[in-house]
Amino acid sequence: MNDVEIKVRQLIVKFGRHSKLPNAIELSDTLLQDLGFDSLGIIQLTTAIEKTFEVSISDEELLMQEEWARTVGSLVIFLEDRLNMQE
Repeated sequence: MNDVEIKVRQLIVKFGRHSKLPNAIELSDTLLQDLGFDSLGIIQLTTAIEKTFEVSISDEELLMQEEWARTVGSLVIFLEDRLNMQE
């Protein structure tokens, strides 16, 4: 598990509506169905991600969340790609 994945899991525990511990969260877990996020939770998670990783997620990307926030794994990949682009 890399740093991005660890931090994403911690943020999901903080803002999600579930009782899973960080290590119990699977990369295949969906944010909406498996982890109980609603639209407000996604916005809170997005804001926390922007602050934690010092990245910007546009309104368009937020609206297109199905692409990058479908699963925990897709969120981790999205962030790793975004962080690599900043280097």
